[in-house]
Amino acid sequence: MKPGEKRKLERFKLQLLSHITVRGKDKDIKTIKLLTQDVSAGGAFLKTSDPLSVGTRVDLDLIIKIDRLKDIAGNSALVNLTGTIIRTHEEGMAICFDEDFQISPLENIQNA
Repeated sequence: MKPGEKRKLERFKLQLLSHITVRGKDKDIKTIKLLTQDVSAGGAFLKTSDPLSVGTRVDLDLIIKIDRLKDIAGNSALVNLTGTIIRTHEEGMAICFDEDFQISPLENIQNA
């Protein structure tokens, strides 16, 4: 972390493919594919020229390449998270993750 930064959790510069799902008031479902700019245990910043509104609840799927994680088969994992848009910027938007998440081998999901 940079000196003077207020963050409690370290951020990592990672470009991960993410799928964001937003459920509208009239049960419309919108899915957006974006890349992360950075990720921490508590949230992520996603690059977009069309950010969602602050306060929007989202479901987020992150695809993470794994080389040495022995408990998960295959070479990629899907991390399912939920969270809230907490900040927008001309380059993207910040999501604060909820505490619950699920990790699944990506191969099993693709074959289902």
